[in-house]
Amino acid sequence: MNLLTPLGLLGLFAIAVLILIYIIKPNYQQKIVSSTHIWKLSLKYRKKRIPISKFRNILLIICQILILSLCAFLLAQPIIEAQTVESKDEKIVIIDASAGMLASSEGETRFERAVAQVKSLATQVMAQNGTLSVILADGKPSFIVQRAGSTALHEIYAALDELVIPDEMKCSYGAADMESAMNLAESVLLENDKAEVLLYTGTKYIDKGNVKVVDVSELGEWNAAILGGTAVLDENYYTFSIDVASYNRDTQLVLCCDIYGVNMGLSTITLKTTVTCESGQPITYAFDTADESSSPVGVYMYDYAHIYLENTDDAFSYDDDLYLYGGTKDTIRVQYFSSKPNNFVSSALMSLRDLLRTRWDIELTEVRSGEPELEGFDVYIFEHQMPQTLPTDGVVLLFNLDREPVGLGLTLGDKLSGDFSLAPGTAHPITNYINSELIEITEYRRILTSSEQLAQAGFETLMYCGGDPVFLVKNQSDAKVGVLSFSLNKSTLAVLPEFPMLMYNFFDYFLPPTLTDYVFDVNEKVTLNARGPVLTVTGPGVQEQFENFPNEMSLSVPGIYTSTQTLMSGKQAVDSFYVKIPAQESNIGREEDSLANPLIKPVEVPRDLDLLIYFASVLVALLFVEWLLQSREF
Repeated sequence: MNLLTPLGLLGLFAIAVLILIYIIKPNYQQKIVSSTHIWKLSLKYRKKRIPISKFRNILLIICQILILSLCAFLLAQPIIEAQTVESKDEKIVIIDASAGMLASSEGETRFERAVAQVKSLATQVMAQNGTLSVILADGKPSFIVQRAGSTALHEIYAALDELVIPDEMKCSYGAADMESAMNLAESVLLENDKAEVLLYTGTKYIDKGNVKVVDVSELGEWNAAILGGTAVLDENYYTFSIDVASYNRDTQLVLCCDIYGVNMGLSTITLKTTVTCESGQPITYAFDTADESSSPVGVYMYDYAHIYLENTDDAFSYDDDLYLYGGTKDTIRVQYFSSKPNNFVSSALMSLRDLLRTRWDIELTEVRSGEPELEGFDVYIFEHQMPQTLPTDGVVLLFNLDREPVGLGLTLGDKLSGDFSLAPGTAHPITNYINSELIEITEYRRILTSSEQLAQAGFETLMYCGGDPVFLVKNQSDAKVGVLSFSLNKSTLAVLPEFPMLMYNFFDYFLPPTLTDYVFDVNEKVTLNARGPVLTVTGPGVQEQFENFPNEMSLSVPGIYTSTQTLMSGKQAVDSFYVKIPAQESNIGREEDSLANPLIKPVEVPRDLDLLIYFASVLVALLFVEWLLQSREF
């Protein structure tokens, strides 16, 4: 218990005054009376009352002393102080581990300088018996050290040293998720809202908030960067557009473009130019290979292009190169066999060849009589007359079946004639943007296989006619088949916009592009698809196999990656792509408006217990007891 006004205890002197009063208080005086009888009665009365009166007097003086004491304590304002833990010096350190921290000067990166400075800070904090937390802010921030005390200095050193092991540096090649790093800092602030948050980085911030930003960049650091690039096929020739910039220095850059495997040959051509970069503004330069003044030959096909900066001595070398792929298209061999060729099918295939020319080089073969080829093609289309055996090395599309090819796995019935409208079946990518109810037919061949047997065989029903399946699809590793059991000549499908859309969806579904692009940023999602059952991706430190498609992966190291798959025909299809540093990380001198800050939620401080009300309650009770003792006659 503590007293807010200790001088109030001077009131205890009133107890001395009370005792003094009792000392000088006059006693009973003896007097001679005339009557012996009265005297005897008086003695008798006193013998009965005096013991009780003495006890009452003792109780009275005790009550009065306690009353005076309580009054004194009330004047002194007594409290019981809440127990509080002494706040120690605590630091929460966030180390920026984004790609920009790999910028170096005099052989030392910003990341290494940050770790060295954090080690020095750890020594100071531990010397003051403080607490230290260290957060690594990369793509997925995590604690390196969490609320370590003074006895953990060696463990802190070991954890920090692991971050900068040569050839195993823990600095990432992507952007830092600073918001998640601050969320981790919040978890520590919930324990101690007085902890100081420090960020070691090379990025400048106009509004830092409550975070102390420690700049680990060095004067004179600059960076020349290739930010990105594209290869666009324009009027049958490629144009290579490259984005470049120079940060922290105005300079002229020599931009080179080496193009390999030009026009299906083994030749390589080199294009070169000088670009002036000022004020950190990106510049886009286009190498137009159709322009004879800039290119010795028009490039309509290439294996890959290597874009690079010549003779740079900048602080950040990870963005001085770029590789562009996708200049060589796979040839898709399509065989269309029909005893009565349909111009609608031929027209749709020709349109697809133009529409998909940036993805595939479609080679179309039409067979009108004789026996069709049953191997060597990627897509087989049979109409009216079916083959004896179903091809097994490509995708098969069957129109208006006249019999059951071996390997199809369907049981056919008779033909039905009449006026029919189709109904939709299972939702499927092949029927995207197609309204089945608009399609009318006058004849179709029944498929007698039950729905349970169709499911067991791997077929999905996409359209029905009067409850009968008329459009089936199977997509398995050893069989990719589409079946339409009616004739285009006896339906409205061929004259509707739904038919070219259906053909496009069919090709897009069974012959998907392996990659959606050929250049990705570090940690960006790469969508993968395949025409074979298995796809393998290899690259810097990565070898991963995929069996379900479409699938996704993200890559944390820049460089060249290759996807490999074995097609149904047994051939191998190989595609390459490049993963680069995010463009924003190339700006090593960037200044941002504000820095995400952790939310500081003050820890609830225990309140002191005020004893005034309790002392006052006891005082009232004692006053009542004292009054009671004074008023009673014993």
